[in-house]
Formats: sequence, C-alpha cells, structure tokens
Amino acid sequence: MALVLEDGWGLTAGLDILIVALLALSAPVLEAATARVVAQRTGLVDEEFAVMTAIIAVALTLVAAMGAAVVGTHAPERQAATLSVYGLALTALFGAVQAPDVALSQLGVGAAVVPLMVMLGIRPIRRDQRGEGRDGGKDGG
Repeated sequence: MALVLEDGWGLTAGLDILIVALLALSAPVLEAATARVVAQRTGLVDEEFAVMTAIIAVALTLVAAMGAAVVGTHAPERQAATLSVYGLALTALFGAVQAPDVALSQLGVGAAVVPLMVMLGIRPIRRDQRGEGRDGGKDGG
C-alpha cells in the first residue's frame, strides 16, 4: 500500500488494491466455509464441525478487515486504538481455533501492552513537537 502511494498513485487506487487483496485473501476461506455448510446439510459432516468452520471463517475475515483498518489509519494515536481492536480480533480467532494459551497471550500483549507502549511512546514526541519539552516549556528555562 505504501509503495502504491509512494509511486504517485492516488489514495483511491491504493484503497482499491487493498480491497482486492483483502477479498483475494478472504474469498477462499468464505468459499470453504460455504462448502462445509453445504456438506453438513447433505449429511457428509456433523453440524458442530460446520458451525466451527463458519466461526473460524468469520474470525479470519474480521482479522483481515481489522488488519486493513490498522494499515489504513495514519494518525499514530488512532492507529494504537485500531491496533488494540486488531489484537482483540486475533484473540477471537485464536479462541475459535482452540488455542486458549495463545489467545490469552494475545489478549495481554497484543490488545493491551503494545497499544499502551505505542501511546506512551507518542506522548513525549507530541510534547516535544509542541515545545513543551524539558528544555523550553511554559515554565521558562
């Protein structure tokens, strides 16, 4: 996406390419989920298997959409918030594929710690940009 914008293409073209890539990644997953539901209705697989496949397909699509949202967000503060929601989507995906230990780790690190560290890193930079740093703030200096 960055290369597309860097080469002088417009934002609309970049978003179009991002949407096509998102659909290309999620279409096979959705097709497989639909095929599993059909197989369940014809009696080839049990109902629980088809339901889990649909849940995993929805979780993968949510992860792909949130990943695109994180990449498409330009402001670091907003990107930290969308990164946190992306971490929650990954937590749901890991829970759906029955990996509770990875889901709990992702919940703690990806949804809480990393966005917090990003926000704590942005704060001093913003303060320095406003001229409120250690050397020359409102207190004199």
